[in-house]
Amino acid sequence: MPFRTLGIALISLLLLSPLACKRTSDPAAATSKPAPSPALPAQEEGFNPDAATFEGPGKMLLPRIGKWALTADLRYFDADNLYDLINGGAEVFVAYGFTRIATADYRMPGDPRTVTAEVYHMGSPLGAFGRLSRYLENMADPSGAGDRLPEALRPFGIMGDGDLLVWKDAYLVHLTLLDEAADATPESIAEAGDALLPPMAETILNRIPGEAALPAAVQQLPQDHMLGRSAVWHPQHINDIKALRDGFTARYQGEDEHTWQLFVTSEAPDEAAARAMASALSASDMTEHDILAIAAKGTRVLGVLKDQDPAPPKSLVQAQLKALSAAF
Repeated sequence: MPFRTLGIALISLLLLSPLACKRTSDPAAATSKPAPSPALPAQEEGFNPDAATFEGPGKMLLPRIGKWALTADLRYFDADNLYDLINGGAEVFVAYGFTRIATADYRMPGDPRTVTAEVYHMGSPLGAFGRLSRYLENMADPSGAGDRLPEALRPFGIMGDGDLLVWKDAYLVHLTLLDEAADATPESIAEAGDALLPPMAETILNRIPGEAALPAAVQQLPQDHMLGRSAVWHPQHINDIKALRDGFTARYQGEDEHTWQLFVTSEAPDEAAARAMASALSASDMTEHDILAIAAKGTRVLGVLKDQDPAPPKSLVQAQLKALSAAF
């Protein structure tokens, strides 16, 4: 199912716990598909796109993008009323640092298609990276999620059938194509989306200062056997393990089909705190289930997590822990 605009329906599957979801190989299967909305006019009666209110994240949008013009003024939501836009999922965005969203619809006269643009300010580049990383977490092969995007956007975006999601600096940009023509098909929407949405996204991204750069900890993770684009930031507890603080995971697969995750926490206040965290976890029964190996390195705690059955052999686990320790 393709990504659809959060203004119509939210990505319900991605709001579930990552450990409870079955991974899928289809980048476009990460969200639910709503029923078509009623036909929209090209513009609200008397509305002048040039008179729209552009503030906050709305400053990244324009009255017109190519031949597409705003149909009405921008809509704004912050952490206090995001629930009005995202029913049942706002808390996930807030956990990643969300501050405000600007959303607007674009149309061309005589064209039955609508492009909904959403620009989220996620508080920091880490928040923007982290929120998008959760969209990739349940894919069997997240490395291909951006293959339909222009080369410059591929490491930072996802392209579904009529949906595009990309991050830069502290912003997430989500574009959705809705075609209300009677003869529209999933194939025609996908084809039109591939042609229309990337240039519109690049126009918006060019207005965003800063850059899209992977967090330093992600860049330090061992690359050998890593599944592409599988790195995820967990803003509270890694994989919901309450004894672990926030940090990063990435998925790995060996030649023998064994899979595992490597993790590294954010920096603890000092080395003693990191050692205490690692010791407490080593002494708990977590080491017999989810945590296969653990160590403290400086002010961080790092280790190897179980990914899928069967768990990799102990010799591989210890080799991975050694490689991870060397990287940090």
